[in-house]
Amino acid sequence: MVGDTPESDVLGAHQAGIPAILVAEEPPRYPTAGDFRNPDACIRTLLDLFEPGRSIRQWTRPSHPWPERVAPGVAAVVLDGDGRVLLVKRADNGRWGLPMGQVERGETVAEAVARELREEVGLEVRVLRLVGVYSEPASQVFVYPSGEAVQFVTCCLLCEISGGALRADDAEILDAAFFPPDALPDDLLSMHPRWLADALAGQTAAFVR
Repeated sequence: MVGDTPESDVLGAHQAGIPAILVAEEPPRYPTAGDFRNPDACIRTLLDLFEPGRSIRQWTRPSHPWPERVAPGVAAVVLDGDGRVLLVKRADNGRWGLPMGQVERGETVAEAVARELREEVGLEVRVLRLVGVYSEPASQVFVYPSGEAVQFVTCCLLCEISGGALRADDAEILDAAFFPPDALPDDLLSMHPRWLADALAGQTAAFVR
C-alpha cells in the first residue's frame, strides 16, 4: 500500500497484513514502535519509490488486532477458606477466568472490583492488596461481539469475601465456582494462570507486566 494518511492508509494496510509506504515530508511520530500507523518506509514523492537501494521494513502483523481504544480494567483473585480460587465462566466466549470488568466514570479500582463481584457473582469483598498491573497487548486486547477491539490496562486485586452468597449472573456469567489452584479448568483464559501465580507468589510489591 502506498498512501499519504497514516490513520487510514497505513493502518488499513497493516490491518490487512501488508506493508505500507507513506508519502509525506516527514515520518509520523507515534509513542510506540508497535503502533499500526507507523509506515514501513516514508518517501517524499512517488518518484522516490524507484531510488536504488530503497529499503522497506517487512511488516509482521502482531497476534493482537489494532485496539480502537484503551480502557481501565479490574480483575479479582478471590480465595475461599480452603485456598481455592473463584473462577467464572464467561457468556461471551464460554471460557473460565478470574472475575473481570471495567472501571466506570467516577469509580476507584477498589470500588469497581467490588461492584463487579457483587453484580456478577453476588459476593461482597474487601480488597487486600494490588497483585499487579497488566497491559501486554497480546493478552489484553479483547474483541467484543460487536467487533470493537479494546486494549485493557488491568489492575488485578487480591480480595477476601466479606458477605453475600455465590451465584452466577445469567446475563454475563454462565457459572461460578471455586477451584484448587493446582486443578484449574483446561479452558481457562490464557493470561489468568500468570495472574493467579503472581497473587500466590507471596511478593508484597505489585507486578507490572
